[in-house]
Amino acid sequence: MTEEEALRRAEDAELTARAARQADSARGGRQGDELVSPLADADERDIEGALRPKRLADFTGQARVREQLTLILQSAPDSNGSIHGASVWLAAGDVVHSLAEVVTSAGSGMSHGMYAIYDEDLNLVAQTADTPAAFQVTNQWVELPLTSPYTVPTSGRYYFVDLLAATTTMPSIGNLGSLAASSSRNLLPSGIARGVNGGSGLDSFPSTLTLATTGVSRCIVAE
Repeated sequence: MTEEEALRRAEDAELTARAARQADSARGGRQGDELVSPLADADERDIEGALRPKRLADFTGQARVREQLTLILQSAPDSNGSIHGASVWLAAGDVVHSLAEVVTSAGSGMSHGMYAIYDEDLNLVAQTADTPAAFQVTNQWVELPLTSPYTVPTSGRYYFVDLLAATTTMPSIGNLGSLAASSSRNLLPSGIARGVNGGSGLDSFPSTLTLATTGVSRCIVAE
């Protein structure tokens, strides 16, 4: 049972108990007891739901908060056959079995779709099989297993990346955006790129990635 289902069940039980108390009061010739409950009834839930903003743009005030939230709610299609990714910190001995990212809008005519891991020197150290059909979905995580589990040899910064290509429509992927107005938008405090972007028209991962400037970091997770 989910938390929401448990709450609704508790609210329904409270409403039933409230109705029973009012019926007992009526039979005893007394006025119904108006007890205050912390749980919302169905009408109150409907009213609250109608008042809540449905989109981030519907929130009034707190412009800075909206701006920061927008950074992690973006999605965008790749350029065909290019590599995009983001930096992560891995500890020695960690074992990565698979990588995944959110596809917000399906690609069509996909010709390539895969993930890889690059080390801090941008050398290819692990990758998945090329599985283009997996990216023809909408609003779903696409998880692919590495061809072999990768055991991290040294603690440090690594990059999780994807490579997508299509003959018809490129998929849109969930991103961690950044402020275009900031000259340091893609730099970590150490001056190292937090996001990577490289190549075009690629059909496989190069052994060494040549970094291009980017204002977008992929949200790729590992298991």
